[in-house]
Formats: sequence, C-alpha cells, structure tokens
Amino acid sequence: MEQLISLAELPRKGNVYPIHLAATGGKAEIMTALLERGTILDRKSDDLGGVLQWAVMHQDVQVVKLLLAGGADVLTHGACTKNMPGCFILALDSGHLEIITLLYESDNQVLSQKDPMGWGCVHLMCEQGKKDMLLWLVERGADLYMEKDGLNGMDLALKHNQFEVVAYLRQVTEGKLKQSEKMKQEEIKEKEQSEKKTQAVKVVTEEDRAEAIVIKDEANKLFLKEDFPGAIGMYSQALEKDPQNIQVLTNRAACYINTQEPAMALEDCKTARTVRLDWPKTFFREGEAYFQLKEYPDAASSFWEALKLDPGNKAYKLGFDKSVKAGRNQYGTQ
Repeated sequence: MEQLISLAELPRKGNVYPIHLAATGGKAEIMTALLERGTILDRKSDDLGGVLQWAVMHQDVQVVKLLLAGGADVLTHGACTKNMPGCFILALDSGHLEIITLLYESDNQVLSQKDPMGWGCVHLMCEQGKKDMLLWLVERGADLYMEKDGLNGMDLALKHNQFEVVAYLRQVTEGKLKQSEKMKQEEIKEKEQSEKKTQAVKVVTEEDRAEAIVIKDEANKLFLKEDFPGAIGMYSQALEKDPQNIQVLTNRAACYINTQEPAMALEDCKTARTVRLDWPKTFFREGEAYFQLKEYPDAASSFWEALKLDPGNKAYKLGFDKSVKAGRNQYGTQ
C-alpha cells in the first residue's frame, strides 16, 4: 500500500492513476490514505472516466462516501467524458439505490447529467423500461419533457416497446400519479376539487337507475342501427338519470368515436375512470379516441391497460398492435 501511495501522481497506461485503482472495490483503506495525502481528484482515465465513475461501476458504497466526504464533486469529478457516462447515470443503470441517493444528496443538479451521446437520465430510463428508477427521478423533479433530437422520454419508451413506462408517463402528465411518500400541493387541490364535485353530484335513486337502464337499452338499438347522433341523445338522457353509469359512458364514447368526435369520447372516458378502474371498455374506447387523434403512444398505452384487464380480448390486442405499428411508422422506426 505504501508503494501505491508513493506513486499517487504517476499514471499507468490509459491515464489510470492509483486513485482510480483504489476505487475498484474493497480498497477503502487505500482510498482514505490517498485522500489524506491530498491526491488530485479530477484525474480522468482515458476509457473509464473519473474516480467517481470507477467507484460507482464497482458499486463500492464506502468508497463513494469517502470520495464525496473528501471533496469529490459529482458534476465535475463525476461528469460525462468522451467514452463514459456521468457517475449518476452509471448508478441509475446499475439500480444501486444507496449510491444513487448519495450522489443526488451531494448535489441535486446531478439530475441533469448526460451520457456521451447527450441523452439524459429520463431518456435512458424510459428507453430501458426502468419504471422504478423513473418514478424515483420524477419524485425529485427530473424534467420529463426534455428533448434530444426531437425525442422525449415518452417517445423513447414507445420506440422501444416500454408500454408500462408509457402508461406511467401518461399518469404523470395527467396529474394522476400519487406520490409514495407525501402528497404534493397539486394533489391536495385535486382531492379538494374531487370532494366538492362528489358533493355536487346528483343523488341517484333506485328508480333513477332503473329508468337509466331502460333509456340505455333504447339507445343501444339506435347504436346498432348506426344512428349515432340519435344514440348520443338517448345516452345523454340516461346519464341525466344516472351520471355514473359506466356502460352508458363508454357506449356514448363509442358513438363519439363513430361521429369523429374523439375529444368528446375522451371526456366520457375520463369520467368513466373516476367511476371504476377495472372496466376494460373505458381504456378500449380511450385507445380508439387517441388513435383517431393520431396520438399513437397514448393509444397504445390505453389498449395495453385494457389488455391487462382482459388479456384474451382480440379487439384490444388488435388495437394495441395497430397503435404500435402506427407509432413506429410515425417515428420512422421498425
């Protein structure tokens, strides 16, 4: 060890210094001695970057702690190099939460780190389908909408068939994601608005529900005759009696899709979501509406949600497949 420390400022092949080797795992004692000696922290090897990258790659928590306590800066000493991503992106890629947290707490600006190609943390997690890591980033304010080469995280998730991530991103952008640790102010407002809306909802009697079903059955007959405007009128009457009849909501959404009014269909689907989340037709109609709007990532995500509830449904599978194909054509990928 004494010999290694005495050669602290002499590089080996590839500009590898003793401090890099001390970061290769299980060498905390050597790292401590080098830091006490005042070894320069900003040495970067040709291929594997700086000392923080070395420590993160070898997942040595103790050495990472020593480096940070010894003055290592995640934005400079752990920055992206020509051949190596920044230390934070390496940590995200490994999924080592303790190291990820240490780096973030050292400087939260590390969320802006990129890889050698210029892709950011959110881009890479979306591409790889690492939903848990993506959630961790979102909770700490990572920018979901940052673009590179005209692509954001949602685009990359679709391009690489990461539809669980697409569904999650949709929840985030719609403001429906509930934080696991504490509720944000936006959610508090949403909850208050929801409570007020619930209080204002018409009190539905059993007689109202029965009348709504009768009207719905008449509307269904018009639907089968392809009299969609007439069916919309009847379904609307049924909803006046029972505003939360989910079958009526999704049937009227189907009518709006047939009359080329996808935005109106989405409104009905949005209401249906508040009634029940286990009704697959809500997501199916939503997928059809998004497809009509040429919003193929959202369409694929909705059809995927429908498939999760009813895996054997051929119509849901067809909708999902055609959305994926259309999305790939839209983004010029195979």
